[in-house]
Amino acid sequence: MRIQLVNKFVVLGIPCVVLGQSLGYGVLLYLLSLLERITEEWGLRLRLFALPFLTQDSPIAQVLIYTVPSRRARRPGDLA
Repeated sequence: MRIQLVNKFVVLGIPCVVLGQSLGYGVLLYLLSLLERITEEWGLRLRLFALPFLTQDSPIAQVLIYTVPSRRARRPGDLA
């Protein structure tokens, strides 16, 4: 019974960690894209984070644009 309980925590915990990590990376990339815009593309006209084909008007949509591909890249089989 104890092993089944630990198994449940692992099965439920890994997706939560992956989702949290993906969301964290999405927010970080969004903040870096804001910094890039404020500094006028690092003063060199060099775009690393605010790429034209990824840019959205809504901050929530922008975070999702960065989060979803990161989430899709992390499947349970990728953890091994």
